[in-house]
Amino acid sequence: MKQRLLDKINSTDKITAVVGLSKNAGKTTFLNWLVGNFPKQKLGIITTGRDGENIDLVGGHSKPKVMVPTDCFFSTFANVISANSAKLEVIAKLPYFAGGQRLWLVKALESLNTEIVGPATAKEQLELAEFILENGAKHIFIDGSLDRKSVALSPKIGSLVVVASPVFGKLSDLRKELGRLVLLSNLKQADYNISDDTKICYRTQNNTIVSNLSSILNNEKELLKLSNISEAEWIYFPKAFTSRSYATLKNLISNCNLVFKHPLHLQLDFAQLENIFARTTVLNKITIDGIALNSYAVNGNHLDSDILRAEVRKDFKDIAVVDVSEI
Repeated sequence: MKQRLLDKINSTDKITAVVGLSKNAGKTTFLNWLVGNFPKQKLGIITTGRDGENIDLVGGHSKPKVMVPTDCFFSTFANVISANSAKLEVIAKLPYFAGGQRLWLVKALESLNTEIVGPATAKEQLELAEFILENGAKHIFIDGSLDRKSVALSPKIGSLVVVASPVFGKLSDLRKELGRLVLLSNLKQADYNISDDTKICYRTQNNTIVSNLSSILNNEKELLKLSNISEAEWIYFPKAFTSRSYATLKNLISNCNLVFKHPLHLQLDFAQLENIFARTTVLNKITIDGIALNSYAVNGNHLDSDILRAEVRKDFKDIAVVDVSEI
């Protein structure tokens, strides 16, 4: 199963996002194994925050260092470089800051355990990824998240690996959320002509109408007032679509096809998503290459690793499922 996951990631595009269902899911532990066992080549690691610090700044618990292999690129603070000067080559002074401090791009001259720090926005993280690729890296791993402003929403992300732990909830909650994400990854690519992907638009009476609405949030009533919207063949939504919007527009969306910019914009529960799945397509697909499980929870809600592993592997036979405790 572990080799299957490594082979799958290695066969996808150049950027993989490692995303957790919750904070403290065990991403760093999994990422350490991943980069340490990935086929030997120049890699880059980018974090969307700060990883490898001694103490978590929010929870106050100890955190593992990031294990950086030889020839791996990463960004960090100047004081981290000074503490490891013999083991690092400075590549560039970056135009990004974190916590008011300048970030620098470095390359490891030998393996080391350290702290990495990344830019705050998805735009900057992707810019950094491109810069690292230009400097010779063959694959980038981004330690990311699943919120609606996440780097995981970029079409430049080749694949996702989802890290799940009972910090998120009970076993039933984990299985349900993983099932929802896998269902999102199975949405088909849209084949409609969307001329402006920043506005809600719809097709009716052989005409495509572009509205002045950029988001459905708090605009459900305005949408229902649009001309001939009740006769729409399809409706396109460029941003988040929540359970509230689903409830308000239930009658309208039951009669047409739905198009979304990105699967992660569908912030619906499994039952709601399943109800519209057959009529829904997306402009940007996501690929889930693997699921990494961590039965330990920093909040004390631990699960039996054997049961967790068996249940999730039973649910997702077509996806490589690895257990952090096994690696």
